[in-house]
Amino acid sequence: MTGGKVKLVKPEDIPYYGWDNKYGTLVEEIKEFNASKFLVSNQKLSNFSNKMVITKNNIRPKIDAIGKILIS
Repeated sequence: MTGGKVKLVKPEDIPYYGWDNKYGTLVEEIKEFNASKFLVSNQKLSNFSNKMVITKNNIRPKIDAIGKILIS
């Protein structure tokens, strides 16, 4: 996805009721990012991350005491 400015605001012509503080405006600059073609559930992500060592600059498989990689 291409990055750019994103503005979240409730248009005034939408008839939903709410207090003023619930319909503020938020403008953010979003960096370019990639999205997965397939849905990844929280459970699948949890199963994957529990089998990986994740650091700021690296993702690698966990290895058990005898050197076996723990990814099935």
